[in-house]
Amino acid sequence: MFNLLWYLLIVVIICMNTVHPQSDCSKEDELYVIRSISSGLVLDASEPDEIQINYFTGYSPQLWKFERGSHAGVFRIVNNATGSPLDYSYYVEEWYVLTVNASSEQEFYINAKGTITNVKTLWNIDIHHNYTAAGSPVGLHAENPNNLAQQFTLQEKMLLGKHEP
Repeated sequence: MFNLLWYLLIVVIICMNTVHPQSDCSKEDELYVIRSISSGLVLDASEPDEIQINYFTGYSPQLWKFERGSHAGVFRIVNNATGSPLDYSYYVEEWYVLTVNASSEQEFYINAKGTITNVKTLWNIDIHHNYTAAGSPVGLHAENPNNLAQQFTLQEKMLLGKHEP
């Protein structure tokens, strides 16, 4: 009984303090910014052939929707500007380049530690070579639990206070 109470308390705290796409504590059609914990920069699909991190402007290429995937807890991450979901393309230096692709069926899940993992490869979204500069490419890389370049937070666009003109 005591363990159940702790579990319920943790669930309530998480729902009150965290944005969870398509869970009971968020709206299904809400737009999100995916922000790097290490740099504070956000995923940007201004160049759809190579997702990058950039300063937040609030423009459509930096906004993402989380659509329900094939089963519970799995999402397709769709860019607001292109209407295409995240995908990965070519493989270079033990790293897949992250893109958006209209025909993508890629699905991801979000871990409690802030990593976003591809269901197919089991690799995490990662900022290339741990760079923190705007314009750095983003891809998929094997999990490294201590790598801040693989940790992200989701923020609802409406809570950020900037809106697209």
